Amino acid sequence: MKRYTFCFLISFFGLLTWGCEDFVAIDAPRTEIVRETIFSSDESATAAINGLYAISNTRGTVLGSELVMCSGLLADEFTFLASWSDFYVQSNKNDITANNEGVLSLWNVTYNAIYNANSILEGLEENTLISREVRDQLVGEAYFMRAYLHFNLTNFFGDIPYVETTEVEANNAAIRLSTSEVYDRIISDLLQAQDLMVDNYDFHGLERIRPIRYAATALLARVYLYLENWTSAEAQATSVIENSDLFQLESDLNEVFIAGSEEAIFQLASIGVFGDIGITPLGDLLVITGRPRTFTLAATALNNQLLAVFSEADMRRSAWTGTFTSGLSSWNFSNKYKNNQSILVGPPEYNALFRLAEQYLIRSEARAQLGSLSGALDDLKIIRSRAGLSDTILVDATALLDAVMLERQRELFAEGHRWFDLKRTVKADEVLGAVKEGWEPSDVLLPVPEQELLNNANLGPQNQGY
Repeated sequence: MKRYTFCFLISFFGLLTWGCEDFVAIDAPRTEIVRETIFSSDESATAAINGLYAISNTRGTVLGSELVMCSGLLADEFTFLASWSDFYVQSNKNDITANNEGVLSLWNVTYNAIYNANSILEGLEENTLISREVRDQLVGEAYFMRAYLHFNLTNFFGDIPYVETTEVEANNAAIRLSTSEVYDRIISDLLQAQDLMVDNYDFHGLERIRPIRYAATALLARVYLYLENWTSAEAQATSVIENSDLFQLESDLNEVFIAGSEEAIFQLASIGVFGDIGITPLGDLLVITGRPRTFTLAATALNNQLLAVFSEADMRRSAWTGTFTSGLSSWNFSNKYKNNQSILVGPPEYNALFRLAEQYLIRSEARAQLGSLSGALDDLKIIRSRAGLSDTILVDATALLDAVMLERQRELFAEGHRWFDLKRTVKADEVLGAVKEGWEPSDVLLPVPEQELLNNANLGPQNQGY
């Protein structure tokens, strides 16, 4: 991997981190001086963790808008109608090349965020200048973010390096670990995060833009689901669901994605593509307000096969999708995030990375797999009831699991889940082979960036098919 730097900007509003161009390495003495400055007080150390979220929410990482855009285009959710991004064009066709700049950016910008998480961990290690309470919370947050970034990376690329240091030589010679080894380290980081983080949002003015213990728990539930550890998935999801004093499903579907939603477990504070506070990049990228053209920013339409899974009674279709018509043409689009640069329709929106509805669906799937069909149906009923749908009729475990997956498709569309769901359930060939021209089984993984293979031979061999 390329070298990285630990960069900080002191501004009027506080201390923020940002990704440095080309991640050019700086010498160790200066790094130590920067660390001494950053980790000298509770306030400056907290600013460093906020900077990590700013980096993670920029386009190019495997969080935020890029996760949703890439996953939706690689799966069967979106059609990209413009040509301003080669990465999106190739993702839509599942024909990504190893020298695509978007793949390189996805890899490098994400590892830059991981580098910053590691810098925070190293800066806080045995640090006596930070209060114990603040130090524990910040260390837990850094562990959580390191795990989450690696989780999405491995689901895009397969075997990857699990980077746990800022040491330049070690990073430049990092080797790819098997997916199972990556998951072992993810779980280890998340268990540490659970032990260290607080269990409420009081420390940050009740906003949900920094993770607490239940964010680590929610990600553990997702991880165990992917690993088919049904018992642990059910237990972790239950731990989140039973904290009804913190989390409740929003009765109004239009309030699920706003700042401070009671359904939110962890959100990213939003700054739109054009710098607008309270407007998500996904609002700018997905809400179609004009005829899509070659260089139109919002030119990503919902596929007809996605819309077909919603019945007329399903309130999610009317609340979370929209249609733009121009002349005789019309385009359907994701309207979960409604605020964009040209339309501010309500309160500020934050990017929802974890929300309670997913936990009900995780527990429903896990219970069905464990043979607890009545419990699985109860959880499914909760999600369907909010959408205005009647109860699912019990047939057998297989039919129930199919119903859960269908509900995941409806409830979690345009949130980055569909692509990973198709792969973990080994349905990608069956589903995408029927709707994607030129689909190949090897398309389930992105290529390791060609430039990274040239920089570090330890990253080889290349993923199959590239």
